[in-house]
Amino acid sequence: MKKYTIIFALFVFLAACHEEDVATHSTGDKLAPNNVTNVTIEPLPGGAKVTYDVPDNDDLLMVKADYQIANGKLREASSSKYKNSIILDGYGDTQEKSFQIYTIDKDGNKSKEESFKFSPLTPPVHSIFNSLKIGPDFGGVHINWTNDNKAEIALITLVKQDDEEVSEENVLYTKMEDGDYAVRGYAPEETQFGFVIRDRWENYSDTLYQAITPWYEEELERGKFKQLTLPGEANLANWGGSFNKMIDGVTNNESNYGHTKGNDKLPVVFSFDMKVKAKLSRFVIWQRHNWIYKHHNPKKWELWGSNDPATDGSDQGWEKIGTYESFKPSGLPLGKVSNEDKTYAAAGEECIIPLDAPAYRYLRFKMLESWAGGSDFMMGEMTAFGQIEEKY
Repeated sequence: MKKYTIIFALFVFLAACHEEDVATHSTGDKLAPNNVTNVTIEPLPGGAKVTYDVPDNDDLLMVKADYQIANGKLREASSSKYKNSIILDGYGDTQEKSFQIYTIDKDGNKSKEESFKFSPLTPPVHSIFNSLKIGPDFGGVHINWTNDNKAEIALITLVKQDDEEVSEENVLYTKMEDGDYAVRGYAPEETQFGFVIRDRWENYSDTLYQAITPWYEEELERGKFKQLTLPGEANLANWGGSFNKMIDGVTNNESNYGHTKGNDKLPVVFSFDMKVKAKLSRFVIWQRHNWIYKHHNPKKWELWGSNDPATDGSDQGWEKIGTYESFKPSGLPLGKVSNEDKTYAAAGEECIIPLDAPAYRYLRFKMLESWAGGSDFMMGEMTAFGQIEEKY
């Protein structure tokens, strides 16, 4: 028995030595590797792509570049010997920059550094800032921009008070290519709004200030909404739910919802009379409480409007306002939610109405897809905001 124990221990020792050798491939030499050659630089927005020929050193580990961005911050970029390029990013202007490039082998030996210079193209924080278009919106301000590079940015909305004190009112983190956003919650009086773009390297654009008078906006009386009884539309009074429980103002109760039963196909459709004709600014829905981002809660839907709907349940007389999709901040798989998901869902999911949409009396909701993927539907609550033109 002792003989086998010794043999096994020797085997483990040799295996460990072999694994370490495979992991490091160390040769123990002190020779510096050759550096890259034929370096070419392609300027990019806020950075550059550096392409080169990799030296033919058997023990080469990586190619590395050191450089400096705004406020003296040091950065490095690296690539394995199997690639022939690296990306430098994080620059906040177009002034001439320099970087040092070198190679490192598996023993940690470094080649001689070589320096190169280039000028980045206009960084996204500035090109996006230059594309900003600002205008009034219901209860606030509307912002549009272009982000051709789909860069990760923060759009910061400021408000300047009469005493010139500036407060940060809203921050939107986005990669949207064609930005379309509204900041609301303001009275219909002239307000000095400011807008700044920041990137993830703490580069900032200039600040754009503009005097905006928000349009008046009010919440419609959702308790007066009345479901239409049109052919082919969904019955929402199932499993203890009802249409009326979707308009009772309760968003945090498990028992307040509308629910179909054994719906056989998509889309799930229901329509209702708002009892007013209103130019809408936004429509807000809440998922069924305690069931967020799962089961029959809507994941994708359309909103339609009409002032003279057909009585046969068809789309005649209806106009599509827009297509919307539920957003899950965490991106976690079905059945898992984060605290951020809960907070986001609890605030309600806004459907922004296009500014050029006409005033409507009737709305139609079409669920195209549920979170569970079936053809049944449920919803916790809904409401609408805008300017009322007529009451009925």
